[in-house]
Amino acid sequence: MKVPILLPTGQLVVAFLSQLSRFDGGVVSAEFRTKKEKRMPRLNSIVVVVCLLVANADAAAPFQTRSGLFNNKRPADLGLPVMDGKHTSLYRADRNPYKFCHHPNLVVYRDQLFCMWSNGIKDEDAPGQRILLCSTRDGAKWTTAAELTNANNRKGICVAAGFHVGKNGLVAYYTITGGKNFHAQTALFARTSQNGVTWGKPQRLFSGFYIEGPRRLPNGDLLMAGEQVDPNRKTGRMKILTTKDPNGLAGWKESAFPKLQNAKVFGYSEPGMFFAGGKVTMTFRNYSGFLFASTSNNNGRSWTHPVKTNFPDSTARLAAGNLSDGSVYMINNPMPTRFDRSLLVLTHSRDGKTFDRAWRIRAKQAKKRFDGKHKLDGWQYPHAVTWKGQLFVAYSINKEDVSVTRIPISAIVGTRKLAARLVKQQKLAKGAANQGMAIGEKHIFTANAHDICRYDKNWNFIEQKKIRIPKVNHLGAIDYHKGFIWAGLLHGPVGNKYDKKKDRSIIAKIRASDLKVVKTWDITTDLTWIDPVCFDGKHLWVGDLRNLGIHRYRIAGDKLINTGALRYPSAMHFSQGVRVRGNKLYSIHTFGSRDGLFEFTLPKKLSKTVQQPTRVWAIQETKMHLEGFAFIPGHPGQIWHVQGSQVDRYQLSGFK
Repeated sequence: MKVPILLPTGQLVVAFLSQLSRFDGGVVSAEFRTKKEKRMPRLNSIVVVVCLLVANADAAAPFQTRSGLFNNKRPADLGLPVMDGKHTSLYRADRNPYKFCHHPNLVVYRDQLFCMWSNGIKDEDAPGQRILLCSTRDGAKWTTAAELTNANNRKGICVAAGFHVGKNGLVAYYTITGGKNFHAQTALFARTSQNGVTWGKPQRLFSGFYIEGPRRLPNGDLLMAGEQVDPNRKTGRMKILTTKDPNGLAGWKESAFPKLQNAKVFGYSEPGMFFAGGKVTMTFRNYSGFLFASTSNNNGRSWTHPVKTNFPDSTARLAAGNLSDGSVYMINNPMPTRFDRSLLVLTHSRDGKTFDRAWRIRAKQAKKRFDGKHKLDGWQYPHAVTWKGQLFVAYSINKEDVSVTRIPISAIVGTRKLAARLVKQQKLAKGAANQGMAIGEKHIFTANAHDICRYDKNWNFIEQKKIRIPKVNHLGAIDYHKGFIWAGLLHGPVGNKYDKKKDRSIIAKIRASDLKVVKTWDITTDLTWIDPVCFDGKHLWVGDLRNLGIHRYRIAGDKLINTGALRYPSAMHFSQGVRVRGNKLYSIHTFGSRDGLFEFTLPKKLSKTVQQPTRVWAIQETKMHLEGFAFIPGHPGQIWHVQGSQVDRYQLSGFK
């Protein structure tokens, strides 16, 4: 049977009653209809469902999962691969009388990683529950857990609520309940520390039930999200507050949150949060089988009405956040059955709108060993932070043990393959471009093994000049910056004969107006087989074959000071050309098993950790192998690429 429904907008909708009678939208489903609604005739209740759903259609869900990402026909693994992470146990309930653990939270402070969690004797959130704390300096070896705090001389109930690194030290938050989690006296407390070992006196902050610490917003404010407690819980669920206090201890103000049209679909809301598209997105646990979400475009002061997404969730706390490249992760139990926490899954989105890649973090069957109120089997209540190029994920196991899994961020981000469209091929009437090129304000320069050619902006040949520097005989890919060309030179084979004793690596600063070498630096003690050079205005970047990577130098008069190297996968072999734009480094490769123009996100601190490229563009080898390139000023995402007797112009798809 079909029923036409006229909306306030004048739009006509035809509803299929046979389909709607089976629909559970999480808004007015049979499970949550009031007694009055259940007395309504079937047709009227269906019309109510349709009207509400269409009314909400204008507010599209802030994010979604790719169709078919989770295969519910395979509940044992959801059709997902296993993420290769390293697992470390922080606490195992055994002979210790405390056999309940839950609500883990992580933070990085003074180059240490700290973890806290709720620790009870037997039952969840029962008298005697305290907070434990441990830490690590390397991510592998952790200290023995020690008591951070308790309530009423271990007679009350403490619930771990996370950390904040404030202006004056580390803040540890915890909820003290009034006997039940939503008792009117339930409130958030805090203690502070300078070293993570000794802690100040407890101080009460505000009412509510919280299990995760505040997040810093784009404008610098802090946001704290948790649960309303009685009597406000009769009409509301989530409680969100913001403050401008950098220490997170004062000035908290409750944000404006719309009155819930479907409050009964929410039990615990346990908000998660990430940033995408200039907005703050917050996720909410509920009973529908799918996450709900709201957004704020004013730094958390007000929020949209929660909208149901298609992201599956078995009703549990999740972890959400952003990686260093801005992409978004979500860690939860995306099972089709309520309270099924048998799989802990990491899902990734490049734009925060569509989650299209997922892995199992923990999947081996976990069974509780001890009885206790509200205890469940499985991997649950994750919390995550990024540190040392890795994502650290803490979680409870069966609500009795605590573990951490560390995952290389590079394994999550992966390399996104994009197309490069050949726009133009420019033949060179004179001169050549065999090694690299650079673009100045008035001229274009190409590098060959022994010389540099100058062209005008239309590729008309102007001059060719040999670059002569003692003890070196081969010029690599070049770069231009404010009137000067930067080049790297080495001593290569002569007459097909190579003498290792003559190894040299010299950086040259060449005046662009007359191609005269004005200064050189010998870096042979560091590197012996260099090729591309790039100067970003602050640092000099040098690619090397024997010491594989892009090495960064700071200029200090007559010396170049090595300040680290970007290490990339060895399968990429050595770099043939380098450019740096903001926090992105671009390197072109041809001789390894992975070739193309690669984009890297520069880490805040260079280390021995191998960095995985985030994107790669396939560049054709139209005349020869891939060599140097240069971005074209005024044309975002366009490059010239050298090919010996010609240069090729490309448009890089998806370039920002």
